[in-house]
Amino acid sequence: MSNAEKFIEDNTSTLYNYNSYALDTIPWLTPDQARKAVEIAREEIIEKVCSFIDDNMAEYVDIRGYTGDTFIDVESDRFVKDLKQAMKDE
Repeated sequence: MSNAEKFIEDNTSTLYNYNSYALDTIPWLTPDQARKAVEIAREEIIEKVCSFIDDNMAEYVDIRGYTGDTFIDVESDRFVKDLKQAMKDE
């Protein structure tokens, strides 16, 4: 369970609606709590992205030395595609 999901679970209140046939329960968050859950989720995504970059950037950068110059080639299209897949896999 992510931190955002845990926050939602811990902060969800229940509204009890009594009608003539049954008891309905309605879970709810305040707008501020919902915004906080979104912010926690954003922070988790940023952490995942940074971790992916730290762990995998060397796979996408090709450094070759030429006479007096250094050539750096970044496979940005492949990097973005794989980064998106890594985010979906989590």
